[in-house]
Amino acid sequence: MKRLRRGSIICLLAVLFFTNVAFAVEYQIIDLGTLGGTISQPWAINESGQVVGRAYTLGNAAYHAFLYSGGVMNDLGTFGGTNSFAFDINDSGLVVGWADTPGNAANHAFLYSGGVMNDLGTLGGTDSNAHGINSSGQVVGNADTIGNAANHAFLYSGGVMNDLGTFGGTRSVAKDINGSGQAVGTAYTTGNAAYHAFLYSGGVMNDLGTFGGTSSDARGMNDSGQVVGFAYTTGNAANHAFLYSGGVMNDLGTLGGTNSIAYEINESGQVVGSAGTTGDAGHAFLYYGGVMTDLNDLLPSGAGWELTLAKDINNNGQIVGYGIIGGETRAFLMTPVVVDSDSDGVPDDEDNCRNVANSNQRDTNSDEDDNTSKAGIQHYGNICDPDFNNNGLVGLEDFNTWRTYYRQTVPPAPADVDLNGNGLIDLGDHNIWRQYYRRAPGPGVGD
Repeated sequence: MKRLRRGSIICLLAVLFFTNVAFAVEYQIIDLGTLGGTISQPWAINESGQVVGRAYTLGNAAYHAFLYSGGVMNDLGTFGGTNSFAFDINDSGLVVGWADTPGNAANHAFLYSGGVMNDLGTLGGTDSNAHGINSSGQVVGNADTIGNAANHAFLYSGGVMNDLGTFGGTRSVAKDINGSGQAVGTAYTTGNAAYHAFLYSGGVMNDLGTFGGTSSDARGMNDSGQVVGFAYTTGNAANHAFLYSGGVMNDLGTLGGTNSIAYEINESGQVVGSAGTTGDAGHAFLYYGGVMTDLNDLLPSGAGWELTLAKDINNNGQIVGYGIIGGETRAFLMTPVVVDSDSDGVPDDEDNCRNVANSNQRDTNSDEDDNTSKAGIQHYGNICDPDFNNNGLVGLEDFNTWRTYYRQTVPPAPADVDLNGNGLIDLGDHNIWRQYYRRAPGPGVGD
């Protein structure tokens, strides 16, 4: 195991554009280190911030499954062979993946629990892999059938490995499972002519289709049944990340390049993956509210990272993936930090006047606010809204409104003119008007 390198934590301030709205988000980015080699790749993160994946050992002689917890990368070992890989972790800390057996004769799916790597077996053949685990401990993956005639998706539950079948071909893989026991993955069609993304629900493998091309692949899903992955476009000209929701496969686009892949989605509908930029360099992305953001755009100048792929995101907004730093491929963990610019106890992404303290969020005229970032906050607070006539500019007409009610209490004076909320139209309200004179109202002076 290896602890964090000194200086491997970087704080960064970024401006994201979700639902065409700008707001400040501060992140902490951490290099998770390795197991002695030069490469590490995370694959999943749970709600506690525990991370699993693979990391190379000294001299890059082998790669082993790891569990990163409490600032330490722990080597989970193998079944006696050379390599292993951890693909998922649930909120109880149960880990699944695969590991080589003695002499590397086979690789078998494992369930790591209580410090023990348990062999889940196969569907009668040589190899198996476990890709996902839900809160109930149900596991999905793929395994060889008898005689290695085929390799099929499985759902492991109650000590039994169940074959999920295919779309007529000989191969399928289940890659994720939600709390309801729905599974997603990819399965080959008859003659192995193509592979299609599937949603397995109620004992039925449902074909999610493509974007007009030959193949598609489902990689992740949430408890609402939303599915993400990639699908080929018409003529197989490109593969694009998709979000499948409500029976519709939605194209998430790219970062200006040709291809993209979505790997996971959280309960808020935030999607992470990798997409081609102009010139087709692969960059990690975060997709939310109809906007795909390059995670590299959130890094401060000189951070040293090139983030190439984002693999998972939890419900706290923590993102894991890998990128290049110092010429090496390393696992990263990005954690959002609450920003409260005016120290009023209301986070900036919820504050309707984020640069002026207004902890009660007082807003009496309910005018539309296009500058806040959270769907539940749609209006300017009084303390940053001296635009009494709602024409989009604070001017002399608004001054005249203040003068009309000067020294009157509320009521009979309208509460909208009582900017500071002290119940009296006074010089304090005039001073707020003066700060905004000839400017648009908004979340705070200086925004």
